[in-house]
Amino acid sequence: MDPVIILELNHFANLCGHFYNAGYHDFSLPNCNNGYNCNRPDQEEGTEVGDRFIKSCYGWSCPLGYPPDKHDLKKYGVIEDESEGEEGDEEADLDYIIVSDPETVRRLREMGVTGLATRTMEEAEAWEAKHGQEI
Repeated sequence: MDPVIILELNHFANLCGHFYNAGYHDFSLPNCNNGYNCNRPDQEEGTEVGDRFIKSCYGWSCPLGYPPDKHDLKKYGVIEDESEGEEGDEEADLDYIIVSDPETVRRLREMGVTGLATRTMEEAEAWEAKHGQEI
């Protein structure tokens, strides 16, 4: 089985198909979320601008995935696991996203995107059994 797809959020934004800069499409708009905008219908986070709602691209509210915590990054081999139990392991790392939407995972795999994870699900489960969730 292939590893889960974990990407840096900025990289994923350029691949997801929903990221855009609202200000480039309508120059009358103020800068909303520094140009990190989303046109996915089920994205709920954003900014009201007059009678419009400009959706924002955030890893923590992305309908296509979720931000991993440091333990997840270690478990999937994205970062070294030498500092097990380090304070803050349970906090989400908002620089990354675990892509969980099946259609998006399929599309990314068809594009040849493998992500940053170096361990398959089975290998991650074995790592988990050995290291546990030491927080």
